[in-house]
Amino acid sequence: MKNIIIILLVIFASSDMLAQQAPNGTNSTDTSGGGTVGIRIGNGSSGRVDISSDDEAIAGYIIYDANGTAVQSASISLTYHVLVNVDSLPSGAYHVVAVAENGEAVADTYFKQ
Repeated sequence: MKNIIIILLVIFASSDMLAQQAPNGTNSTDTSGGGTVGIRIGNGSSGRVDISSDDEAIAGYIIYDANGTAVQSASISLTYHVLVNVDSLPSGAYHVVAVAENGEAVADTYFKQ
């Protein structure tokens, strides 16, 4: 868990691409520099963020608010699909970073209404 959070913090701190992401969840960006990652981050049902992958299992995620403060994170028992409950978060823009089991990460922006 500690390693995943450290990796996520480094990725978020070094990624200036987050502000350029599309709000529809289709423009996820590989922030690891290692090539394309099969993880997708999208708008799930109301109050949920949909994180899915076809080829790499998802190991964890972290959600940052617009000020760069981590507001939610979790290690996940390697799975290919997870719906993250964000009901407790206020409306606004959030940066979501998902980490694959191989350590590569994908970042996207999620807008909660």
